[in-house]
Amino acid sequence: MAFVSKLVAFVAANFPLLAVIGLIVIFIVILAKLLGGSKVGPNPFLHDSTRPVEPLVTDLSKRDKVLKQGKLKSSLQQTLKKHRRLKREQDVHSEQSVKLNQLIQKSQAKSVNTVLMHDNHMLQNMQNDKTKERTGRLFSSVTALSQCWSS
Repeated sequence: MAFVSKLVAFVAANFPLLAVIGLIVIFIVILAKLLGGSKVGPNPFLHDSTRPVEPLVTDLSKRDKVLKQGKLKSSLQQTLKKHRRLKREQDVHSEQSVKLNQLIQKSQAKSVNTVLMHDNHMLQNMQNDKTKERTGRLFSSVTALSQCWSS
C-alpha cells in the first residue's frame, strides 16, 4: 500500500511532465506505424493450391514426353545455329581486333622511328649550325686579333 500511495503522490506532483512524455511516446508510435515497417500483404498460404496426387509413371518414353514438352527439335536447332553464328562472329571480331591492334602497334612503332629519325636529323643540323656559328665567331675574333697585331 505504501508503494501505491507513493506512486500516486509522484504522479500528482509530476503530472504535466508525465503527460508530455506520454504524448511524445504516442506520437512516436503513430509516426512509426505510418512511416516505418513493411506493409503486410495477403497471406500466400490462405488458399490451398495443391494438386491431387497422380499415379507414378515408370515408362521412360511417357516420362520423356512430359519432361520434354514444349521443346521442339527444330527450335533447339535454330537456337544452336544462332549461338554458333554469334560465336563465329565474335571470333571474327576478336581476330580483326587483334589484327587491328597489331597494325596500330606497327604504325606507332614506324611513326616513333620516323619521329626519332627526324629528331636525330634536326639535332645534327643544330650541331652543324652551332659548329658553323662557333667557327664564324672564332674566325671573326682571329681576324680582329690579326688586325690589332698588324696595327
